[in-house]
This record gives sequence, structure tokens and C-alpha cells, in this order.
Amino acid sequence: MRRRSRRLLPATVVVGLAFQAPPVDYHTYRNARFGYSIPYPAALVRPQPEAPNGDGRRFVSADGATTLTVYGSHNALDHTAHQQLTMSRQSWQEKGATVTLAKVLPGGYVLSGTLHTSIFYEKASLQNGVFSTFIWQYPAAQKPRLDAVVSYTARTFRPGR
Repeated sequence: MRRRSRRLLPATVVVGLAFQAPPVDYHTYRNARFGYSIPYPAALVRPQPEAPNGDGRRFVSADGATTLTVYGSHNALDHTAHQQLTMSRQSWQEKGATVTLAKVLPGGYVLSGTLHTSIFYEKASLQNGVFSTFIWQYPAAQKPRLDAVVSYTARTFRPGR
């Protein structure tokens, strides 16, 4: 009888594989008016109709607890990314949010924090007089599951014009 050699994976690889989240299936939303695009998880099964003015769309989970809102807007008041961040931060705080991250980036900003029992993450890009923005809002209990999804959309979001 021939003896087969078995290769064993190192324990750290086996443990790492055991705790990996299942792959997420993504679709892509492309906005014709402002030219931005963003991947969104197929699990957001209730995409809302595009806004009547064509600026964006909201995607909602089956239970309604998780949303991804994406929109474009003309920078008619010629705000800098810092000014827009300040206004957005103030808006969240007026709703009762605690802001934990507010950072101006080259050509945009990120803003994150908590609102009651939810986490929000907002990212905006300013290019050619247009702000392209997306906002995730989801239950804090979903943070371990959604961190990678939010990170992926933040990395792959393509601002418009």
C-alpha cells in the first residue's frame, strides 16, 4: 500500500480561514447625471428609485436597518472640502451624533461616528465643482460584519466629473 503524504496547513492559516467572512456579492450603481459610481452589496435588496432630479439613490437592507445613500451635488457656493466637512459635521451633531473621525483628504473628506445605536460613515470627493458623496448608516452590532464592506466601497468609490 502506498502511503500518501499529506500537507498540513499551518495552524494560523487554518484559524484565519475559519474566521473569514463569506465573500460579498456586489453590484455597481452608476449615476448618469454626475458620473460617479459605487459598488454596493447585493444584500441591500431594496434599492430605492433614483431621486427625481437624478442626483443619487438610497440602498436599504431587507430589515431597513442598514442604508447606503449616494448622491452628487454642484458646489454652487464654492465651498472647500473643509467647509463642507464642517457643515456636515454640524448637521450630524444637531441630530445627536457623536463624531469620532473628521478628516479633510486631498480632494474631499471623511466623517464617521455614532448616532444613537447606529454607526455612520460619510465620504465626499470634490472634483470639477461637484461633490460626490456616500453615507453608510448601520446598527453598531453589525460593525464586525460591515467594516470590510464599508472599507471596500470607500476604496472603490469613483467620484464624478
